[in-house]
Amino acid sequence: MIISNTSVTGGFCAVQVRGTNASASVLGNQRPISGNDVAVFVSGGRALLEGNTLTNNRLAALLVENDGIVDAGDCSGANITGLGTGGGTNGASAGLNDFSGYGFDKVAPWAITNSSSIPILADRNVFKAGAGENIHDLLAGAISFSDSGSLSVSAPPDVEVECLSQVPLAATNVKEFVEAGGVVASGVVASISSSDSISTDRSGHYTVTRCYTLAGGCDQALSCNQLIVARDDQGPIMHCSGNIVQAVDKGCPYATVTFTNLAADSCGELSGPWLPVSTGQFPIGTNTVIVIATDLAYNSTVCSFDVAVIGPPIITQQPASRTNNAGTSASFKVAATSAAPLSFRWKQNGVQLADGGKLSGTAGAELIMSTVSETDAADYQVDVSNFAGVTSSAKAHLSVVAPQGNLRILGVSRSEVTLAVTGPAGYRFGILTSTNLMHWVGLYTNRAPFTFPHPNSTLIGCRFYRALHLP
Repeated sequence: MIISNTSVTGGFCAVQVRGTNASASVLGNQRPISGNDVAVFVSGGRALLEGNTLTNNRLAALLVENDGIVDAGDCSGANITGLGTGGGTNGASAGLNDFSGYGFDKVAPWAITNSSSIPILADRNVFKAGAGENIHDLLAGAISFSDSGSLSVSAPPDVEVECLSQVPLAATNVKEFVEAGGVVASGVVASISSSDSISTDRSGHYTVTRCYTLAGGCDQALSCNQLIVARDDQGPIMHCSGNIVQAVDKGCPYATVTFTNLAADSCGELSGPWLPVSTGQFPIGTNTVIVIATDLAYNSTVCSFDVAVIGPPIITQQPASRTNNAGTSASFKVAATSAAPLSFRWKQNGVQLADGGKLSGTAGAELIMSTVSETDAADYQVDVSNFAGVTSSAKAHLSVVAPQGNLRILGVSRSEVTLAVTGPAGYRFGILTSTNLMHWVGLYTNRAPFTFPHPNSTLIGCRFYRALHLP
């Protein structure tokens, strides 16, 4: 037994416990056992270390091999050495050995190194690990250890997220605990565990209470709580169809329209399908479609689009029948309404017309004919169309009054009568004569205006003349 301020320096090994039957208790040596290659060397024997200063040795403070059994601090009070000389429970070591003065670099000199399969117990000892230093880096082999400092910890700060699925994972080791914002103010954490409990007052609103339990040294395990609040206050993301323009279904006063509306919730919690999703029947006119999507947290998003249903044109003014004198101009007009652009096509007796000659406006709302003649007398009709269909107007009839000629006697002599015909220029007239107003004989045909000399016969009593328009 080596007790009470024994100081050994400058040698290869200050304390040796060699052999299966060898044993030693090294107790209360506050004066340094330092400057040696090894402070305490145990090979196959048993040793109990308590309250010693084992600093700054060249190879190790404690070196164990050949299944040596060492109690350098045992919180459980198992007294694994059987020596029973310690101040802990059942005579086990109470620890409090100073293993400082060794680099935290995973190479010799080590605070403790063990090449045996039997773990060294080294609870409640002094290692003086600074910020960012890990006691594991001082140790080699199977060693159960803890720091002598009292454990003091605080949980990571409270967190607020949008979705329950976004709650961060719990820390599984001290590094993750600290990275999450947790604090180990003193002591060394040997183990860490956590459990989550979830409470909610309504869908989309959750409170996660995360309880961390950290243990280290011989202290009772400490618990600390972190609150994680998940509040889904954002409505679903909506994508509405664009505005739609569509013709009515054939023969129907409505259109069957197919469209696509998309909705997604960042928390993946839509309360059923959004309405309407797609396809519907819409009457003629502009129909505004309002789409609503709601998530389980009762957040709603609204979007809208217009469905313009176009029917065939509606004729509001029919072309009217008319009567024109030959040689004058005639026109027919139609008026129609439509939400879509209109096209016009005029027809004569069912035959499509085209601009040219005396015709203009054959593809417009007004058809114009110049210098009408009897051949232009017919039924006129227009087809008014848009992309939804064609509406035909009522038929309008054009009546043409034949041109009236004027017959005058310019002069009479014993040998001839000079006649003059006037009328619309270019129209053909014939001069006829009769002696009894019943039987008429044609004399001459020409285009107005013209004159015609007719022999004057004294053998005939009365002679009558008249002018007649000819096609």
